[in-house]
Amino acid sequence: MKTLPHELVLLIFKELSDEDLRPCASVCRTWTADCQARLFQTVVVDIDLKCHRLHSVLATSPHVAPLIRDLYIVTDNVRPQVILDEEASLIAALLLLTHVESLTLRLGWNTPWHSLSVHLRDALISVLKLPSFTSLTMQRFYFDFADVDLHNILRHSTALKRLTITSAACPKTWEPSEDVFLQEVREKARLEELTIDLEFGTYGIGEWFCRPRCSLDLTGLRSLHIMHTADQVLVSRLLGVAGQSLERFHLDVEEFWPSASPPGVDLSRNIALRSLIFDFSLDSLSADECPPPWLELTLATIHPAARIKELVLVLSVHTPEDDAGEPSDTAVEDWDYGGWRRLAISLTSPCLSALEKIKVTVIYHPENPAAYKEMALRELQHLGMKLSFEVIETS
Repeated sequence: MKTLPHELVLLIFKELSDEDLRPCASVCRTWTADCQARLFQTVVVDIDLKCHRLHSVLATSPHVAPLIRDLYIVTDNVRPQVILDEEASLIAALLLLTHVESLTLRLGWNTPWHSLSVHLRDALISVLKLPSFTSLTMQRFYFDFADVDLHNILRHSTALKRLTITSAACPKTWEPSEDVFLQEVREKARLEELTIDLEFGTYGIGEWFCRPRCSLDLTGLRSLHIMHTADQVLVSRLLGVAGQSLERFHLDVEEFWPSASPPGVDLSRNIALRSLIFDFSLDSLSADECPPPWLELTLATIHPAARIKELVLVLSVHTPEDDAGEPSDTAVEDWDYGGWRRLAISLTSPCLSALEKIKVTVIYHPENPAAYKEMALRELQHLGMKLSFEVIETS
């Protein structure tokens, strides 16, 4: 084994499961160190299954603490008492960590941030303060006031680069007239990637990112992913805050935005844009809504200096039906492709001349998928649309 390069050993270890790595750790001291680095790189603390074991390992083997880079603290139990029962062990373990790079918190909607004890909040914040800490994910999180809770959580993370907030609950919105003391942020983290879920009931979270009091600097944002929203105005405001640095924009639409709503999303301030992804798969579109009319208006707002290289559309299509209410080739052939014709014209814009990839994924429910795909490809090619067209059949 002395002739086997160490780099090759590490590559092999990367392909092994935890079960296979454990016996390898007993071979020699060198392998022990390498295997432990892999085994402890990602640690999941399931509060439902007790977390005193992690504290015990860290207390008896201090060399393990710097190996933990990705930490998950989760519970599927909705009872806040579960967290309280394990609080002492969790606090002690958190205070021993030194090199965590990413943290995922999933504590449940019935456990608001302010309901955690001061000691537990301080222990979590001690992780956020680490110089190595760059990524935070909050899932199934409950905020009383997004402005106050997010401010108190994120003002400590000066090295934060990636933030994800999904499946959050924020029933109360901020009232500007309220005199709430927020500690000043001396050094704002310059965020590079932001993913936020703006499902109904979380409007205050999106609003917070747009306000001067936001404890994060979004002017260096390179990637923005907005999920589950029907609010074009708020989306445009977030794009405006991101401004000139944004390179990738991904939008998941919760429901179809009717033509009576504001005219699309404003991309005019995002001169560095290179990739656009619009996912409409959460809502089924009819023939006259496909592609959605506001998409053409959105593309028209692209800054002339932007050079879009990737455009991806994911559409869930309600296939035309015959008089009997069944999908048929005749109904598909009679489909109105006016929206696609208008989109084809939009794609001739100078700011889209650099397009290298145009992909359209259609999710549909036809009886004859082969005929539908052949017809759709023929029609779109006739329009002169150079795209990769993928059809996914669903039951």
